[in-house]
Amino acid sequence: MTISMFWIYINFFSCLLAVIRLINYDRNGAKYKFIPSFIAWVLIILLGSIPLRILTNDYTHADPFEVGIN
Repeated sequence: MTISMFWIYINFFSCLLAVIRLINYDRNGAKYKFIPSFIAWVLIILLGSIPLRILTNDYTHADPFEVGIN
């Protein structure tokens, strides 16, 4: 395994876990707010695309700083 593949695997799992966490968020009776809900929806779409791109071999390089941001 090369160091590039290591960063791709770390990026895959960090994005996948973030998407799972966002999807399973429980409001506990809090009022619905459009802007935070829209931001969460956008994050789910953007973060969810990375594991899909990795699984389809469309994602070939992960930078350590990108992994840190994700």
